[in-house]
Amino acid sequence: MGRLAAIRERGGTVVVVDPRRTPTARRATEWVPVRPGTDALLPFAILHTLAENGWVRRPSHLDGMVDGLDDVVALAAQFSPERVE
Repeated sequence: MGRLAAIRERGGTVVVVDPRRTPTARRATEWVPVRPGTDALLPFAILHTLAENGWVRRPSHLDGMVDGLDDVVALAAQFSPERVE
C-alpha cells in the first residue's frame, strides 16, 4: 500500500495542488488545479491570508534562526488569493 493510500485508509485527507492531473493527483482525496504559471504564487497567497488574519508570528525561540520574515510578509501583501486566482 502506498503512502497516499495509507493516509486515506487511516481516514486522512490528501489534497494535491498541481496544474496537471498527475498520477498523485488521481490518488488524492482532492485535486486543486491551478493555472499553469500561477502555482508558484500560491504560497504567497496563503501567506497573504495568514498575515491578513494575524496568524503569522515568529516564536521567540526561533529569533536567531529566522531572518527576513517581515520582508517576505510584506512581499506577500500584493498577492491576495483573488489576484493569484
